[in-house]
Amino acid sequence: MMASTFDQDNNFIIKNIRKCYEVDEKVSNFFELLPPSDEFVDDRYDQVEITNDVAIITNTKPYPQKVEQIALSANNRVYFGAFIPINHYSCIVDNQLLMWPFEYNDDPKNVTVITEKAELVTAVSCGPKNSNVFVDKVKNVVVVATNRYIAIYPFTTKIVTEDPIKVPISSIITTISISEKGQIFVGSDVGDIFWIEYNISKWIPSKCSVHARNLTSGSLFQYCPKILRFTHSISQISICSLDDDSHFVAVLDSESNIIFYSLKDNKLKELSKYEHKKNDQNIISISSIPISDSTFTRFIAFTEKGDRLFFSWTYNSKEEIEIILRQIRLGPTFFSDKQLIDAKYSLGVSVFLFNKYLVITRTKQSTHIADINPSEEIAIFAIPSDGLIFERGGHIFSNQPFKLFNNEMLWQHLISAAPGYLMTSSGVNVVTFSLPVDRLSRILNESNGNYTDSVVKWMKEYHDESESSACALLLAAKYPPRERNQVLIVLYQFSKLLTKNQEFDPDSVPESCSAFILRAARLLTPIWNSPVFINEKKKIQINRLFNQLPSNFLQNLKTLIELANDYLHIKINTEQKKESIKEASIIQKFILFMKSIISTITFIQILRTLNVNDLTKSMEKVAPEYKERLLNMPFGSDDENIKTQTLFESLREFAAALFKGGSENNMQALQFRLFQECPDFFCEADSKILDAMESTEKADPNTPATQLPILQAACDVFVKHSSRPLKLSDICFYFGRLQFYQGIIDVSLSRAAALDPVQNALQWYKGGCQEDDEEGKEAFDKRYYCYQYIFEISNNPQAFPLILKTSDELFHICFYHYLIEKNDEAILERLFSTTTLYLEAYLKDKAPQYLWMYQARHKKYENAAKLLLNLVKTDKNSILETRIAWLLKVIGFARGSGSSIILHEAQQLHRLAIIQTKYNTLIKDINNIQNNIQNNSTDISGVQLLSYQKLFDKCSAHGFWDLVLQIFACCPIDGLNKKHAISQAWENFLTEQLWSDPLSLAQMKIKNVINGIEKTNEVLDPSILIPVLENFKYNKNGPLQWACDTLKECHISLHDILDGYLRLLNKQELEADKKADFIYITAILTQNNATVHQRKFDDSIEWFIRNAKSQSYYEDAFKLMHSLSLM
Repeated sequence: MMASTFDQDNNFIIKNIRKCYEVDEKVSNFFELLPPSDEFVDDRYDQVEITNDVAIITNTKPYPQKVEQIALSANNRVYFGAFIPINHYSCIVDNQLLMWPFEYNDDPKNVTVITEKAELVTAVSCGPKNSNVFVDKVKNVVVVATNRYIAIYPFTTKIVTEDPIKVPISSIITTISISEKGQIFVGSDVGDIFWIEYNISKWIPSKCSVHARNLTSGSLFQYCPKILRFTHSISQISICSLDDDSHFVAVLDSESNIIFYSLKDNKLKELSKYEHKKNDQNIISISSIPISDSTFTRFIAFTEKGDRLFFSWTYNSKEEIEIILRQIRLGPTFFSDKQLIDAKYSLGVSVFLFNKYLVITRTKQSTHIADINPSEEIAIFAIPSDGLIFERGGHIFSNQPFKLFNNEMLWQHLISAAPGYLMTSSGVNVVTFSLPVDRLSRILNESNGNYTDSVVKWMKEYHDESESSACALLLAAKYPPRERNQVLIVLYQFSKLLTKNQEFDPDSVPESCSAFILRAARLLTPIWNSPVFINEKKKIQINRLFNQLPSNFLQNLKTLIELANDYLHIKINTEQKKESIKEASIIQKFILFMKSIISTITFIQILRTLNVNDLTKSMEKVAPEYKERLLNMPFGSDDENIKTQTLFESLREFAAALFKGGSENNMQALQFRLFQECPDFFCEADSKILDAMESTEKADPNTPATQLPILQAACDVFVKHSSRPLKLSDICFYFGRLQFYQGIIDVSLSRAAALDPVQNALQWYKGGCQEDDEEGKEAFDKRYYCYQYIFEISNNPQAFPLILKTSDELFHICFYHYLIEKNDEAILERLFSTTTLYLEAYLKDKAPQYLWMYQARHKKYENAAKLLLNLVKTDKNSILETRIAWLLKVIGFARGSGSSIILHEAQQLHRLAIIQTKYNTLIKDINNIQNNIQNNSTDISGVQLLSYQKLFDKCSAHGFWDLVLQIFACCPIDGLNKKHAISQAWENFLTEQLWSDPLSLAQMKIKNVINGIEKTNEVLDPSILIPVLENFKYNKNGPLQWACDTLKECHISLHDILDGYLRLLNKQELEADKKADFIYITAILTQNNATVHQRKFDDSIEWFIRNAKSQSYYEDAFKLMHSLSLM
């Protein structure tokens, strides 16, 4: 099936969203910051200047006239309340229950009256239905307890009063609590707690059988009259508070004692007890704390003077769970002369109801700084008539342990503050609780929508982790589209202000971008760390969290995209600095990310409407890696390490399986719905791609030629719709299996062009690959991903020429780079043998080290020789051996092109390189001998080609005089002292390197040096060489003819040797013995056919006869000379 490789690269946004959650995890809640005890009173409360910043209370709305009339006629009791789950108010009047909607008028029809067949209604409650009992159309139940029985009324869109379920009970019920799963618990006047147990699977009144099971009394006396229960002395239960998340129950009795239970398998187990002491204040109310608000604090109790008692769970010494009093927060002195009537706590806000006052406290803790023992703001509202009761609901995520609910600055993005309902003797007041976004709205309104100092002050005060900027986006989302710009301008100005005060950092995220990402993170919190599907009893279902999302969830995400586009429009006329360009790039990336998120969630919501069996069968057909992604990995786990099975991709795989396995009519309906509701996820083009993919998969690989029309038709579909998500890996696999290489090329290049339609990638490349141009870099990465599928077939001889015929310039550049990096000689030879539109230009710009190969393959030898010779001299990376091989090629190219200048230079460099190689070998040997093996990676003598002078310096410094002589032979010496330099080098060579050698070995080493040098080279000038060799011979007491024989062994011409000796004989300071020796040697050379000037020779013979009679060889020499003179 086609899928995305997360075609829009969302990794940057995902990574930053994850950072938001990491920061949120560190936010402390109110309970964590409270100390174990609090000795002070007023120092923890600060009076607010503007009460509207805490809450807004409506004017009193009188009760419906019908309600007032019935209430005034009461004989025993009147008790007001609110059924928040069904948005109704309630009133108990004797044996009647009156109900009317929150939005009501004085029409008597608005009031529902239920009259029970009993003397009194003692308690009422409203809550969720039991899904195992009631049919789907029933949403909630209303439970009415009388002095004779308990009645359960279903509520659909209205209460169904006919034939309620009635449960007989012998006790007087004083309180009712309903759990989130619809379990009904009631407390009695003698301290018993009952659970209403159903005996049917569906609500059918004629067959309904229920009873009240006593959870607190033993089985022997639970049916006994209460007058006989001497052993059970608990006082009347006032409140039964359920903690659904942790399955704890807190029971408050009329004596202000609290017993804590655990609820498991519909049984209560007592955990601990808080006993009221004689001088303690009476407890008026107790509320459970949802897991969303705190991990450990489970209940909060309010005393008659407004003190708050916080109860937390812990383990005792026996490793058993118990609930203990952990903290106390005393009420302010304002409460000291007043009597508390009712109290509630929710999300950092405590509400205290007194006879004439409603007091609200709200924690002032910082969002990202842990303020130990935080103070609270206190707002006091006078109420015109007697307060009766205050009710406030929870929130839809109360059962989720999100850190989001630790602070209002965080959770305001996801939910609105639940309103409160104040019921007085005169009527109803609705309390709307203010949030940070409301405070920003007030300040902005007071500033007439302008970016004033007061706005800046507020934004700076809460700007840690971009909170105030994200809050500005939340405020903009609440405005009508035409009025949003004034808030976005505030964000723009504030982001600009922060940018001015900071140095440009290419790795930083601009303030505005952080705000958009943070708001998105907060909105996505419920689903980010949860998988899309769950496997429950071997049935695949959509995770229930997706059913729990707010009704405006998707609209909030869409609005965020609208705000991002509006923000970009505001920036159109701003200066295009680097940071501004970066900001726009990130926001555009964010918009693409949000679109993919919206499409994904829309598809998931559509899946919720499908049959569980269809979901299960489809999941069975999904490949294991995608199944793992959907069932076991969180929604937001996509990142750079999971590129092959992103959520978007995995869901499309699931969609493919769904379409293949479902009935044709159902799937057509599903496809049509997808086309309408989430075309970004699945549209008509995707349907055609799916069909084409299916035909490709079915093509027979055994007969590729006959399958070509099918493959070409599929290829045409893929190319035409290449802007839609395509899974190139599968397409290229099936095309490759059938040797349809042209299809791989066409689809891959079309997909690359679709991902980068304006060629940002090519502009980025030609612009120098600037790191701060993220848009260009990402475009390049997307194109390169597509190109790689073509690279993979480049080894195929059939595919290679097809690849080179393409016209995508950037592809050619990347392809050349790929082949050069691969460094396959055969492939490179094939490449450089071809002529393409871009190859030569690429080599000149990006790979000049290979340009000579291209020129050589096209028989431009002189150009090849010049390029390669320059490479020999300038390349910084190639080793010496490589340069020597290159020089041999240069020599060949130069000869082929007839370029004598290049040839001479290359030959000279080659000789020097050979000498340098010998030098490196000697150095290595020395180091090995000295056990001082060094890493030569930084020694340029093993990498770079040394100049004549540097090589000479190194060789002479180490006493490698044989190499110095070869250097002199390679590069003739200029100047008057050149003969002296050569002579000194020879002398150093003989005395330093050969002195300890036998003369025979020395002769062989001299021969090795000389044999590599042309005989006409001045280094072998006998007039220089003979004196040095003769001195060495005399110093070593060597044979008479050792020097001469050495030169003859080195193939120096006899004439040159003779001439050298004759020159030596002309020296005036020559000693007599040596002169005699040299004359004898010249005679021997002459005998061996060396040409000599007869007159000079005769003069030498005469001197020899007169002065050399003492020499041991005189007789032999005389005979030889006599014979030579006769000749």
